[in-house]
Amino acid sequence: GRVCDELASSYSRQVEEEVAKVGGRKMLYSHNFYTHTQFWGREGPFQKTMPSESHYLKLRKKYGAEGVYMSLFDKVCEKARSDTPMDPATRPLSARISRSLASYLL
Repeated sequence: GRVCDELASSYSRQVEEEVAKVGGRKMLYSHNFYTHTQFWGREGPFQKTMPSESHYLKLRKKYGAEGVYMSLFDKVCEKARSDTPMDPATRPLSARISRSLASYLL
């Protein structure tokens, strides 16, 4: 499996920054350590590497994803998981189902 210790995290952050400098984005299926503002392209080399958060939120609202599916940032960024422990009662339905299945299967 993947090792996600402090050294691996720092290397991952370096990759994220270098890729952003050339206008790219690290694949979102791997460990990601973007801050909320970096993820939505609001600072430094991360600008213009992601669609605007306001547009994303409008689409979530339009298609009824609010309260059903977790946000993209919450889903793919380690920072979201470590900074804001989520109250189980307010977790999106998909997250509650995933956790229930995982606890049942493990």
